[in-house]
Amino acid sequence: GPLYVFFDDEEILAADDTMVDDAYWVDGYLPDGSSLEYMEDGSWNAGTSRVLDVAGGNLLGTRPDGAVSAIQGSATLKVLHKHGNKALDIGFQPIAVAAGDIDQDSIDEIIAIGANGQYAICDAVEETCVNDVIDNATDGYDVTVGDIDGDNSEEPIFLVERGGDNQIVALNPDYEVSGEPKWVGGPSDEYMA
Repeated sequence: GPLYVFFDDEEILAADDTMVDDAYWVDGYLPDGSSLEYMEDGSWNAGTSRVLDVAGGNLLGTRPDGAVSAIQGSATLKVLHKHGNKALDIGFQPIAVAAGDIDQDSIDEIIAIGANGQYAICDAVEETCVNDVIDNATDGYDVTVGDIDGDNSEEPIFLVERGGDNQIVALNPDYEVSGEPKWVGGPSDEYMA
């Protein structure tokens, strides 16, 4: 159904590094054994600026899943979907994006990170974003989402620089209710982007 996926069949998204037909594109591929098959109607026009990062998920609460892209030179995330595209202004240049259900409503939120450690958590259905800065981060590199503490709620996980060290830190979005620390994590021996 639209809210619960009994069998999760994940596709692979790739962003063009060069323009095709005067635009950059995000393309979807279906895993097929040891090869990939291009999805029928599986390309989204991302515009005339280079795509820095792309993520996919149930962004609008309607199937099929969609994609979100961070675009070079833009403070706007592009939500790309079969049923129409959306633009979310986050107020800073995102360098990486991820998607995951961090509020347990069965719809994925979009998480973006900027080069200075700022981040945004966006709801594409409501077209709203909440911005903040990762505590003591001087640089931001990458973001992903996953349930790292076994509470059935996914956490945004960031690769940042803090105090001259590369660190992997996770945000507990429900820290005020759960009583958990807002930030958990620590130093990483290597740069892992």
